Amino acid sequence: MLKNISPWFAGRASEFWFLLLAIGFVSEGHRKIRGMDLVFDAPQVVSLLGGFLALFFLLELLRSSLKSRPRVFLAVNLFLFVLYLVLGFYHHHTRQSFDFALIVDNWKLLLGGTAWGNVGDLAGAIFQPQDYRFSLVVLVIFAFFLRKDLRAFPRMKIWPGSLSLGLCLLVATVNLFLLDYTTDEFSNLAASVRARLIDRQNFIQRQYVVRSKEIFPFMRDIGLAGQGAKAPPNILLVLVESFNANFVEVRSASGREITPVYNRLIRQGRYYEQFYGAAVQTSDGQFAALCGLLPRFRGKAMTNDPDKSFLCAPEVLRRQGYRTFFSHAYPHPTFDNTQGFLTKNGIEEMRLFSDCQGADQKLCWGWGLADDVFFQRAVGYLSKTMRPGHPFLAVLSTISSHMSFEDVPPDFRLINENPVSRRDHYENAIHYADRALGILMEEIKTSPFAGNTVVLITGDHSFPLGEHGNFHNENYAYEESYRTPMLILDLRKSPREERLGGRYSQLGIPATLLDLAGLKKVHAPFLLDSLYLPPPKMTYHIQPYAGTYLAVAQDGLKYIFWEGRRKEFLYDLKNDPLESLNVIDQYRGTEILEQLRAGIGRIYQNQDLIRMDRIWPQEPPPPASRRN
Repeated sequence: MLKNISPWFAGRASEFWFLLLAIGFVSEGHRKIRGMDLVFDAPQVVSLLGGFLALFFLLELLRSSLKSRPRVFLAVNLFLFVLYLVLGFYHHHTRQSFDFALIVDNWKLLLGGTAWGNVGDLAGAIFQPQDYRFSLVVLVIFAFFLRKDLRAFPRMKIWPGSLSLGLCLLVATVNLFLLDYTTDEFSNLAASVRARLIDRQNFIQRQYVVRSKEIFPFMRDIGLAGQGAKAPPNILLVLVESFNANFVEVRSASGREITPVYNRLIRQGRYYEQFYGAAVQTSDGQFAALCGLLPRFRGKAMTNDPDKSFLCAPEVLRRQGYRTFFSHAYPHPTFDNTQGFLTKNGIEEMRLFSDCQGADQKLCWGWGLADDVFFQRAVGYLSKTMRPGHPFLAVLSTISSHMSFEDVPPDFRLINENPVSRRDHYENAIHYADRALGILMEEIKTSPFAGNTVVLITGDHSFPLGEHGNFHNENYAYEESYRTPMLILDLRKSPREERLGGRYSQLGIPATLLDLAGLKKVHAPFLLDSLYLPPPKMTYHIQPYAGTYLAVAQDGLKYIFWEGRRKEFLYDLKNDPLESLNVIDQYRGTEILEQLRAGIGRIYQNQDLIRMDRIWPQEPPPPASRRN
């Protein structure tokens, strides 16, 4: 019997080593998953086996297709092995399977003008130093088995190609349509495909999505508080890259203030102690902060909906005589269609202050122009190009604190001189960004528009730094993925500290810009009112990856719907701010849970209305009126 089995195993040693590695990675990662209630129950075991069978039958299909070209097959096998090794380390460090939607939504990033640098940053975000040593060992073992398989190839038993193809299709069908979301990469690929091809009629969509009979149901009179003056002020909105509020007003392990400039500025303005972004990526943050709508959780509005009709705050202000200006320190304005989208939706001028080429190379590091130089050039340009009687809205989006945070030059590593962890690197990066904010305020004070300007400083989004063992912003929907600082400095008034409690949202920024401009009545499709009014009843949050998490918070409770597994989570933020205990079972059948589920329905409605181009009418609305 062994003689009959031996030829079948001959030539498959590398294949079984491959499967052993996959099983080890998935099992270890599955055991460490946080916040998702994953256990090795029967459905999960079946789902995991489905992923391994998909991998096995894929290799068998390739083997039968390339039986006359063994070297080509073994090269393909090596490629898949390396790919799974990378996915395995991602899985190991993030405690989450890789969502292939990341590639779909961000493929231009990998092919852009700084492609190699972007790939290097992504690799740095996935691999730790010890991972390279482990990879070298397993690759040497794999190469040994590949050489052994090559010698055994002529005498091995190969399944008929039709049988391999049939089994591949069978397992793929089961994975795609029948298996639940799992931690295995291949099954997760099927789940990613399923999430984007199949309209899941889950209970949230069936029962709670508002199917409004109005063509444009988001159009309404926006709540404004009356913050304007006879002379409309200049407005400067600063979006700091990856600004996590948990690092404001705290000290590092060495006792140093991480954000001393921002801490000092808080004592001079209106600070929102609980302020939250809507999503986890820059273009989504820009969309929310300027257009007052939730970003899409499948695709991106700037790239997927460039021709849809939006009424963003810059367009309203432009019609009121404001000059509208945008600049990003990232040197590629076409990435995520930022330039195309914003110039279509009210930004009159978009300008770069460096392409990071030539003499400017020394002023660029990481993903673009250093924040301090960026601010100096931006304020200098606005000062030179001011037009009497034309106030401006200027939106400045920084880049120095962009992931993966390791690119801060040694001379500016002022918090952790010899950083080791991702948190160490982040503290250095956000401290540098904070230092640049000090330079920005000094530049503004000496500018010709200093006496009539309001400055808003917030984050484009937050970034988790290990608060729940997570260091990747494409995973989960915990507070640290969204909580970012928000400060309004009205330079027309004497400095005065004002701290606001309550949970405020990035979606309130557009109405706030109109409020500051002195408008008293605006009919627009913004979801939330001005930040000068009491906090909204509910805030909304999008996590488009890791199986898609949609979250809402109200009355101290935070509800999360995990679309990938159709699971619900509820956290009592008052008594459990670290979100450690899922109390959903205690609230079943209550009115508050129904309200929170309806909030998720609102997120689905937002997605549907954007997709159907039902945000605002094509014809221009009546002009907004200004306060006398």
